[in-house]
Amino acid sequence: MDRRSFLAIGTASMAVPAFAQELPSVSVREAHAAARAGRLVIVDIRRPDEWAETGVAEGAVRLNMLDKDFPQRLVALKQQSGEMELAIICRAANRTDYVQKAFAKHNFRLVNIRGGMSGNAEDEGWIDAGLPVTK
Repeated sequence: MDRRSFLAIGTASMAVPAFAQELPSVSVREAHAAARAGRLVIVDIRRPDEWAETGVAEGAVRLNMLDKDFPQRLVALKQQSGEMELAIICRAANRTDYVQKAFAKHNFRLVNIRGGMSGNAEDEGWIDAGLPVTK
């Protein structure tokens, strides 16, 4: 998928049909444990200023979702990662939800890390959970 295709997917077209399988997600604690066990690669899709402000989840790969080559870099990372899942994280899991749904339309599986770095109304965030952060 090229950047133009990725960005052309509007929120109205992102609805997952009722018959579709639920998209995978994990809590921040589950993501941390799976990454440590070598079962998944955490990908932080936020902007560089956000990485600098809060740090990133320990061991996370940084791929700014606004970069023009983001889709190609994510696909390349998946190819390099072999059997490991790619789990995406942002600030509060809003952008990861969007990216996950956009890529799912192209049969590209991503795991959403619920809560993100800062948490949201429903899920604890990476930082609040006291999980390791790299500055």
